Amino acid sequence: MNEITNLQTVSQRLFSRRWVQHLVFWAAYLSLFSSFHLSRGIAEGEGMLVAFFELIHLSGLLAAVYLNLRILIPRFLSKQKYLFYGLLLLVSVFLISVSVNIIIEHLVPETSTFRAGRRHKGPEFFVFMYMMIQIFFIAVTAFLHYLKESVRLNEIALRVKDLESNKLQTELNSLKAQINPHFLFNTLNNIYSHSLFKSEQTPEMILKLSGLMNYIIYECGDDRVSLSKEIEFIRNYVALEQVRIDENVQVNLNIAVPENGQRIAPLLFVPLLENAFKYGVNIRDGKPRIDIRLTVDNDNQLELVIENLFDEPDTAEAVTGSGIGLHNIRKRLELIYPERHDLTINTENGKFTVNLEIDLND
Repeated sequence: MNEITNLQTVSQRLFSRRWVQHLVFWAAYLSLFSSFHLSRGIAEGEGMLVAFFELIHLSGLLAAVYLNLRILIPRFLSKQKYLFYGLLLLVSVFLISVSVNIIIEHLVPETSTFRAGRRHKGPEFFVFMYMMIQIFFIAVTAFLHYLKESVRLNEIALRVKDLESNKLQTELNSLKAQINPHFLFNTLNNIYSHSLFKSEQTPEMILKLSGLMNYIIYECGDDRVSLSKEIEFIRNYVALEQVRIDENVQVNLNIAVPENGQRIAPLLFVPLLENAFKYGVNIRDGKPRIDIRLTVDNDNQLELVIENLFDEPDTAEAVTGSGIGLHNIRKRLELIYPERHDLTINTENGKFTVNLEIDLND
């Protein structure tokens, strides 16, 4: 069994070589077209003469075919110089036909049966017929050439696509991995601040953080997660932040999402939520307020709107989107939902507004 497998492997490697493929092609030509003439010549006692004629005939075909494959196609046809290609091809075929005919007229004895048959129709007829034969083989070999080239380019395209897919997945994993330590750092910092004042809310914050980390570690490994679980994460995240922030901060969370089994990239909204609670809590003028609205319509078009008041000097980074979190979400959206999302960040009348729209249809 191993010997058969090894033999198949060797034969596949051998046949994959270009010169072997060309050799097989011309061997097939000789066996199909030349064998008949050769057997007839042997029967008439002119075997060597017919063999010589077939050799000259094959040499002309080889010259025409490889002139087309190696010179005319790369230098003219591939560069869309169709007129030059056509003219040079016709001139080349004509000159090769005339040359072959001259060689045969001078080297084949006039007394041979072969030459006697040619005298009745004249050299012009044989030049024309040989041109037609050349054009036929040029067309066949050019078709095979482009067929093989098409297969090769498709294989290259598939390899490039695989490399791009692997690169994309690596970049996505890297971006998603950035969220976990960033989110964990902020939350632990908040819990630490409460623990310094021996706040009674510290145990509750640790418990909620435990639930959030359980979701991040065990639920977010896939490219997509259930939207309902992501919504549950948002609710728990907002609840954790409400424990941390001052009671005077008004937080409105409105979610209207039908249960249709929608799926979404995990932790996509975390940077936006962090941004709102980072800049919308401690403001100098007015009453702090954070409004979060998440909706999905019947066409699976998701819209997330987050609004919060802000102090202009403190929010330059947030407005320009230069922070780590907003840069992260912009990059993830470009990679996961290309041409299927719209993220806008606006400031107007002391209000910071983030509007994110995503087409959830895969």
